[in-house]
Amino acid sequence: MTDIKSEANSTIKSVPPRYIIEEVDPAITVVSLHNPRHDVEHHDSAFRELVASIRNNGQTDDVLATHRKTGELVLLTGCRRRQACIEVGTLLRVKIYADVTAQFAFMVAHEDERGRAPVSLWDRGRSYQHALAMNVYKDETELADALGIDKSTVNRAVRFAAAPAEITNLLDVRAVSATQWYNFCPVLEDNAARELVLAEASLVAKTPPKTPAAVFSELMKAIAPDVNARAQDILDGKHKRVGRITANRGGSFTVRVMAMDKIDVKERANRIRLIAAALSAAIAPASVRPKKEPA
Repeated sequence: MTDIKSEANSTIKSVPPRYIIEEVDPAITVVSLHNPRHDVEHHDSAFRELVASIRNNGQTDDVLATHRKTGELVLLTGCRRRQACIEVGTLLRVKIYADVTAQFAFMVAHEDERGRAPVSLWDRGRSYQHALAMNVYKDETELADALGIDKSTVNRAVRFAAAPAEITNLLDVRAVSATQWYNFCPVLEDNAARELVLAEASLVAKTPPKTPAAVFSELMKAIAPDVNARAQDILDGKHKRVGRITANRGGSFTVRVMAMDKIDVKERANRIRLIAAALSAAIAPASVRPKKEPA
């Protein structure tokens, strides 16, 4: 495995701090909030293999740690190894650094996760959010540069971590893919659409779908056109039908207009305005349509 000290050193251009190696009771340690997996409970097959390996062969890689000013031992890496050692009932071997900078701690935590099981968008976002809140980096651009990733990747992960509870409470947040969130999050940038989606979320919460894809699909209905619900006649000022909008399968629709070859230019212009208004109403999003209350 790539030497973590070298990786962090090359990334933040500083000399790795001094360290000592000790074996400690894993239960007395805490995992740094810089680590994107700091509060994840592991139960997957890869974790079961790690438990079996530590039980049979012992711990192969040191966990990197530092002390807080309070004396508390904080793990920068190795939250899976910590949980495995607790389960096995064995001591955790840690490499304890002295005098670490916040940037060194952040980079070490993130370098350790590369090449391992994928970290969820939710967990990455919360880690970035914490680093920014603690002024480890001055902004998202500096953080992205440190990690060697695009700023938009950081921005969207942070926005997911800060998403309204009305939405995240509907989701298994760690099951949400980056693509699913990237496709949905622009909706929240528009204030009117945001209000509609949050209102829809309160209705969806009564019987929430089981998958993130289904949740996002339901929420998007709040701003999606509903042509079928708006099929209608086009009437002139005398309530005479001059056209008709009919719904087709798959959400498409057809506009049929009465012949206009025998009417004068002024009346023709008037009908065109009526058709345009009716067409606009037919494809209007939910924001301008009365919403049915749940039974």
